[in-house]
Amino acid sequence: MSAIRRRAAASACAVVVLVTAACGPGQAADAGPPAETSPPSSDIECPMEPTDPVGAEQAATCVYRAWIADDETLESAYGAEGVTDELPFVAVEPEMTFNGCTEGGGTVLTGLVCSWTGVDIEPDVTLEMALSGSAVEGFRVAEVEAVRS
Repeated sequence: MSAIRRRAAASACAVVVLVTAACGPGQAADAGPPAETSPPSSDIECPMEPTDPVGAEQAATCVYRAWIADDETLESAYGAEGVTDELPFVAVEPEMTFNGCTEGGGTVLTGLVCSWTGVDIEPDVTLEMALSGSAVEGFRVAEVEAVRS
């Protein structure tokens, strides 16, 4: 992502984060820890040089982590070049719950799709990742869409 796009995205995200924090339902100080934000299989490792074959959940999880960390090297190890470029830059990790991977598509993407759903984000946001490849050859994230409802 270019420096100009990164600055513009950071500014837009800062506004979204501030508006969401000010307007969205907050967590009470004594409500305990926040909801799980990483995939249930948080033991998934994301080495910079993937071991073949890469499973669908691993590819999607590693691209998700790359997006959160703004790590283009990690992203390209598990996904198509620039696959997260259209997603906003995140200054603070969004609270998202991993829904798993399903064959048959998501709301907007087709084929094998892994998804995350935003927790207490208004409007509702689902992050869908379409994968290419197979269990034998390994999977890569081919396309990412943020679906707002």
